[in-house]
Amino acid sequence: MQLLEGKWAPAVLIALATRRRRLAGLANAVGGASNKVLTQTLCRMRRNRLVVKRVVDDDGHKTTVYALTARGRSLLPVVVELAQWAHADAARAATRPAHRGPANR
Repeated sequence: MQLLEGKWAPAVLIALATRRRRLAGLANAVGGASNKVLTQTLCRMRRNRLVVKRVVDDDGHKTTVYALTARGRSLLPVVVELAQWAHADAARAATRPAHRGPANR
């Protein structure tokens, strides 16, 4: 689980699933993470070989983009499944009464 260290790594992985993105586009796709935290997350993901950083020439302007590596793509189905489970579990939790254990009586 250290591959997905940090709150934002799964969201970044999912945001990069369909295409490469610039930092600003990634920030919009993830939502809520500051640029500093997002940059730190991307650095960790690069060290773990989940993400690659590339400089591309976009109509005469050099820009930096991030994309998933083969290793990152191989982890994607697991992260998507976990996200789906978490979403379903949150929906179930919202519809059932709160647990009243011994500490809550």
